[in-house]
Amino acid sequence: MIVMLLIFVASFIVGIPVAFGLGIAGIIGLAFFTDASASVAAVRMYTSLDSFALLSIPLFAVMGFVMEKGGTLQRLVSFLRTLLGPIKGGMAYVNVLNSMVFASISGTAVSDVSSMGYLEIKMMKETGLPKDFSGALTAASAVAGPTIPPSVAMVVFAQAVVGGLSISGLFMSGVLPGILLGLVLIIMSFVYVHRKSVAPYITVLPAAAPKELLKSFWQAFPVLLLPVIVIGGILLGIFTVTEAASVGIIYSLFIGFFVTKELKIRDIPSIVVSAALTTGTVAIIFGASSLVSWLLTINQIPQLIADALIAFTTNQQVYMLIVVGILLLVGCALEPNAAIIMLAPILYPIAMTLGIHPFQFGLIFVMAIEIGLLTPPVGVLLFVTSSVGNIELSKLIRCVWPFVLGEVAVVILAVFIPQISLLIPSLLGMC
Repeated sequence: MIVMLLIFVASFIVGIPVAFGLGIAGIIGLAFFTDASASVAAVRMYTSLDSFALLSIPLFAVMGFVMEKGGTLQRLVSFLRTLLGPIKGGMAYVNVLNSMVFASISGTAVSDVSSMGYLEIKMMKETGLPKDFSGALTAASAVAGPTIPPSVAMVVFAQAVVGGLSISGLFMSGVLPGILLGLVLIIMSFVYVHRKSVAPYITVLPAAAPKELLKSFWQAFPVLLLPVIVIGGILLGIFTVTEAASVGIIYSLFIGFFVTKELKIRDIPSIVVSAALTTGTVAIIFGASSLVSWLLTINQIPQLIADALIAFTTNQQVYMLIVVGILLLVGCALEPNAAIIMLAPILYPIAMTLGIHPFQFGLIFVMAIEIGLLTPPVGVLLFVTSSVGNIELSKLIRCVWPFVLGEVAVVILAVFIPQISLLIPSLLGMC
């Protein structure tokens, strides 16, 4: 198993994509350290993707791209700008709130920045906020995406753990922490924009007339209604997570074609291709990681790790803090979905042995690993934000650290206060 690890690390260092590095390590491990046929690799990779729940990932991706092309997301930004523009630093709050609403559509952090990042940073700069701060807040607020339902990362986690896990319940566990994340970012932005060195340069927009505000709200109403339809339908048991994504696509197409009338037939091929690229990346990583996880399992590596950790501590909070530390370090170098598929099957059973609630552990796991999108050397969100905002990467990294610490504080709070993640699922009878 050490050989597999060295092969993966070496492939990572030379620049081979994570999915292919995992696949190479897994196939070599299968060939040299087991008696299994080579065809087992293909079978393991294929069967790991044979899941109705995983079908929701491409469907949610399509829904997000349809909403973007249909012009509804721009209407949301316009409404929030009209509402909060007259407040000092209002564009910072618009950034955070827009990311939270967009999170309930796309389910991923990177799509948030790549779709809306340029516009968000531009609006903040126009009101006097520094470009570096604007980019850092844009990247940090996007982390709410995998926390607020629907969440691609949560779907991956629920499918990766032994025995599976209720995706609907895990979704609901992210509502309160997602709101808390947004609140922390808003408070930090408020403190920043009222600093003596910043406040004099901040401008505000003229207050809109009530009629203009109402018109702006009505134009944004369709995108505000979408999360209600998708999440509400899941909670009421009207449809599954995958079916909810399908309903969301139909609704998004209707809005784009007949309400905003900005979506064209010629846009459909590019939407499908974009969704396929997003989903293909997750699928390749899922398949390769599943092969590696299977090899680790048959060699009893998870059991050895479990015995070592349980020998070290049986305290729930201490164990979860150890997991958070591991995930923050792994997140610095490994793509979140790959890390989830590799580590969740190992760390989740230990949490169950210690009596930690599955929803609490899953929520903390996803939040901690997604923060890795903000930390170098991989830090995908940093590179995307740097590109769309034309911001020097080194300056962006320096500005984002306070937000990273704020988000880590929310994760630690969720460790010590289980009700942060369990309150809403409990009220809904899910746990």
